[in-house]
Amino acid sequence: SGLLERIRAWPEVKHATGRLFDSLTLVRADGRTNNKGELLRCTPSAVGVDFTLEPTFRQHEFVSGGMPGASDEIVLDPAAAEELQAQVGDVLEVQRFGEPIMLKVAGIFDRPRLPAVQRPLIEIDRTVLEDSAGHAGELTSIVIIVREGENVDEFCRRHSAAVEGF
Repeated sequence: SGLLERIRAWPEVKHATGRLFDSLTLVRADGRTNNKGELLRCTPSAVGVDFTLEPTFRQHEFVSGGMPGASDEIVLDPAAAEELQAQVGDVLEVQRFGEPIMLKVAGIFDRPRLPAVQRPLIEIDRTVLEDSAGHAGELTSIVIIVREGENVDEFCRRHSAAVEGF
């Protein structure tokens, strides 16, 4: 995350945000089970984002609800919502060693379904994902928007050495 702060300080950068990709196992906090008596459980791909910055980089269409307004809120794709039988307002628990992490469903975002090639997907506050997955201070990608008029190829050539090895 130190690299993210350095990139934000570059004069050509208008906006930059970090993302963390991992997976989490979620269960319903209310203990709801399926018709076989098994706890409803889902292990989706998880994208840790900064929800305050995310609308600058990517807009979601929501089936219900909307973007989280707090770090203990989460958004699900339809596949994750279906597996967990979750709706906006439901509380989910991250299954992990240590203190439980409870997350309230703020929204379900629209996502085309490709069942044979796609896992369920969630977006979660990046710091919560860092904590729950044991990746404090780590990022898997940094998304950059350069200032208008900036040549992207030149920008990349100028700064490539600064990001090598990360």
